[in-house]
Amino acid sequence: MSNKTFNSSLLDANYVLIWSNNIGKENVIPLPYVVLKEIPFALEAINFIAKTMITEDNKESIVNLKGTPAEKFLKTLSEKYGNYSIAFATVSADDVSYATLKSFDTQMGLLNLNSLSWKWSSVNEFKKGMIPLPFSAAVQKVTSSAMSEIKKQNQEKLL
Repeated sequence: MSNKTFNSSLLDANYVLIWSNNIGKENVIPLPYVVLKEIPFALEAINFIAKTMITEDNKESIVNLKGTPAEKFLKTLSEKYGNYSIAFATVSADDVSYATLKSFDTQMGLLNLNSLSWKWSSVNEFKKGMIPLPFSAAVQKVTSSAMSEIKKQNQEKLL
């Protein structure tokens, strides 16, 4: 399911807080949805990039961005903010679809702009349990849990 209507400053703030707590707020330049939708090709690029996080060989698939809106988007970001790694976090649902489907996926990854490769990536599913959680709390729970798992897999180093 494509989530083209997502607009939640609460969830954007959740992702920024999690990244800031884990790598230091001085290392985070937040680009929430309301900003991204104003950058040409950003949403199309992020959809393309997010798909590469979940492929079997995400190193191969990210290289295939040459000539795509994703390449233009990443070039724009690196020119504006520097050639740093970029963290991506996406959620596959919104409040309405979560209430209907009772589940959603989150994807998180750290993309190195110099090598165009993923330092790490993670896909996590949340399914509503016996005790229902509001959508924002469910996203916070699955994101925090994913970050803990990523830190374990990378010897506590995220960058």
